[in-house]
Amino acid sequence: MKRTLLPLLVGVTFGALAAFAQNAGSSEQTPAADRDLLKPGDKVPELMVAEWVKGAPVSGFEPGKVYVVEFWATWCGPCIMNIPHLNELQQKYAKDGLVVIGMTNPDLDVNAPRGGRPENNTLEQVRKFVEKQGERMNYRVAYDTPNRDTYKRMMPPNSGIPHAFVIGRDGRLVASDHPVYLDFVIERLMAGTWDQARDYPQLARSKHLASTLASTEDYAEFKRGCEELEKNFPALAEQWTSVKFAKALNAADLPAVASAAHKMVNQARKSNAVLPLAYIAFKTSRDIVATMRSSAAGLLLPGSGEQMIELAREMAVAADEVAKGEDGYAKGALAELAYYDRNNARAVELQTKAIELMEHPMLKEIEGKRLAEYQRALETQRLIEQAEAERKQQEKQ
Repeated sequence: MKRTLLPLLVGVTFGALAAFAQNAGSSEQTPAADRDLLKPGDKVPELMVAEWVKGAPVSGFEPGKVYVVEFWATWCGPCIMNIPHLNELQQKYAKDGLVVIGMTNPDLDVNAPRGGRPENNTLEQVRKFVEKQGERMNYRVAYDTPNRDTYKRMMPPNSGIPHAFVIGRDGRLVASDHPVYLDFVIERLMAGTWDQARDYPQLARSKHLASTLASTEDYAEFKRGCEELEKNFPALAEQWTSVKFAKALNAADLPAVASAAHKMVNQARKSNAVLPLAYIAFKTSRDIVATMRSSAAGLLLPGSGEQMIELAREMAVAADEVAKGEDGYAKGALAELAYYDRNNARAVELQTKAIELMEHPMLKEIEGKRLAEYQRALETQRLIEQAEAERKQQEKQ
C-alpha cells in the first residue's frame, strides 16, 4: 500500500490554491453591453463615494501620484488576507506618491429586490471592521454610493474580488487584475521604469505562469516553474509560499512542507499579518488530528504525523502571537491541538474564545458543533477519572 504524507489535507490545498479571489456573486452585475469597460490607457473616472471610512478624502486623481484602488468586502476571505500586503505597499511607497484606497460597496443596489437575503457589507459593518483592524489597515478606505456607482463604472462584469486597479501619474489606467499579480507593475511605476508596450506582456506572462503552477499536478513541473517565478517575478513568488506548502503536502515532500511553514511564520512576524498563516494552521491542525485519530494514520509516512502536528503547532502559536490573541482561526487551531494532546479542558476554553472572535454566524455555528465535541470528550474524561479515583479508593478500604 502506498504511503503518503497527509491523505486528508485536501482542504489546505484547496484553500491555498482556490482562495486567491472570491466571486462577487452577491453583487448584481452590470451587463458589459451597457457600459464601456476600462482599458489600459483610459482616463479613470473620479471615485463616487458615500463615505470615506478611513483617511483623507480623494477628490480626484492628482497628477504625479500613483493610485491603487482595490475592491473588497468584509465577507471576502481573500480580500482580508491581502490587507497586510496593501499596508506594506502604502508604507513602502508613500514618500514616492503612492495612494492605496480600499473601495467597498453594498452587496446590492439600495432598491434592488433582496428575496429575504440580508445585506452582508453594510456601511456600519465596514466601519466596525476597519475600526477593529486599526493600524493593520493603514490606508484609505471608501464606501461606495447606495447604488454602487463606482463599482459599476470600474469593475469588469462577473469579476471576483479582490480586484485592483493601478492608476498612473497621468490619471490613466495602467493595469487591473487580482492584486497578487500587480506588484510587478507597481514596482516599475514607482521606479519610473514602467513601459506599457514592453512590460504589459510580462504581466500577462506572470499570470499565465502562476495559473499553470496552480493547476499542474506534476510536482517536478511545479518546482521548475517556481524557480522561474522566483527569478523573473520575485514579488509574486514571495506571495506563493502557501501554494508551495499545499503542493508539497500533496507530493509528500516533508522538507519542503517544513520550509514553507517556517517561511510563512517568518513572513507573518515580519509583516504583522495573521492571515493566511492562521487559516492554514487551522486547516492543518484539523486535518492532521483527524488523520492521526483515524485508520488513515497507517497510511502516513513514518514519523510524518508527529512532525506535521509540531508544524501546525508552530504556525498556530505564531499566528496567535501576531494577532495578540485576537484571531478566531489561530485560537481554533490551538484548541484542536489541545484536543489532540488530550487536554480537553484547555480545548474547550480555547474553542469558546475562538467562537467569540469569529464574526460570521455560519462559522460560529460550525465551530459551535466542534466545541460540543470537545465538551463531550471532557465529560467522558472526567467520568473516567472519577471512576478511576473511586476504584483506587475502594482498593484502599
